[in-house]
Amino acid sequence: MARNRFIIVAAVIAVAFGLAIWGGIGATLLALRWMATPTPTNTAIPTWTASPTPSPTATQTNTPTPSLTPTATPTFTPAPTESPTPTETPTATSTPTAKPKPRPTATDTPIPAPSNTPKPALAWTGTILDGFENCAQTRLFGFTRGQDDKLIGGVWIHYWGEGGVSGWFMSAYSLIFGSDTKWVGDEGNWEAIIDKKTPRAGTWHVCIVPAENSSTCMSNTLDVTTDTNCRKGTQVLWIDFRQN
Repeated sequence: MARNRFIIVAAVIAVAFGLAIWGGIGATLLALRWMATPTPTNTAIPTWTASPTPSPTATQTNTPTPSLTPTATPTFTPAPTESPTPTETPTATSTPTAKPKPRPTATDTPIPAPSNTPKPALAWTGTILDGFENCAQTRLFGFTRGQDDKLIGGVWIHYWGEGGVSGWFMSAYSLIFGSDTKWVGDEGNWEAIIDKKTPRAGTWHVCIVPAENSSTCMSNTLDVTTDTNCRKGTQVLWIDFRQN
């Protein structure tokens, strides 16, 4: 019984002590909260201020537009021409002097044996032997001979001259005139009559051709002249053609 009372008393004390502790804690918290709350201040009520009366706006006047001042046209200044860069003149280098080569020893060069003389380009060579006066006609005559001096027949002689006069005559294999005198000056195996009746003046060209009506000369061309003076002039030409 006494024990139960003791327990009860102890419990009461413990409760009272706990309440006291919690009371102190609560009072402390309230004091701290009151100290943290700021004191309210009175806010002044704003007074009404009258707005100023607006001043009348001045009427805008038109300002004249300034006239444009002409701008000066810029003049074109040509860019300066670049001067060519001077090239460097190469420095002359000394050329080594060439040493003279030894002269070759002279040797005897064999002289080639003479070759046969080439034949002339033309097959025939013509020569004027003489000229005569003749008051009855104008003509050409002579020989066609080989290298052995023998007469060669069947050779065509062609002459042409002023005014389109021309003719072809074939040589004979023997003398056709002057057979009674041999190689005196009035013989021949061919004859070309230019005019049968009178002396005729002109320049005539004579050569050997390969055929009748041909104008391809196989010999040199002889140029002969005749005139009308049958006392001191020339109307007949004596011509000799030799085969080369």
